[in-house]
Amino acid sequence: MLPDEHREVLSILAISERPIPWQKLAIAAEIDGPPPSQLIERGLMLELEEGMWLHEALRSRLLRDVGKPFEERLRKLKNAVD
Repeated sequence: MLPDEHREVLSILAISERPIPWQKLAIAAEIDGPPPSQLIERGLMLELEEGMWLHEALRSRLLRDVGKPFEERLRKLKNAVD
C-alpha cells in the first residue's frame, strides 16, 4: 500500500499528457524534496529526460480510479506548469 502523498503524485501524473519535470509535479502534489525513491525503485514512476512519467498500464489504472478529484488534480497540475 502506498502512502497517500505517493498515490497523489501518481494520480496527478496520470492526468498529464506528457512527462512533467519533478519540480512542477512536486508543486502540484504539494511535496517538498526529491522524487520519492520508493516510486522510482519499484518502477511505478519513471525518471526521463523530459521529466517524470508512468508506465502506460499504471496510468490507465490510475485514470479509472481518479474519479471526481480529476478536475482538482488537473487544476493543480496546470497551476504548477504555468
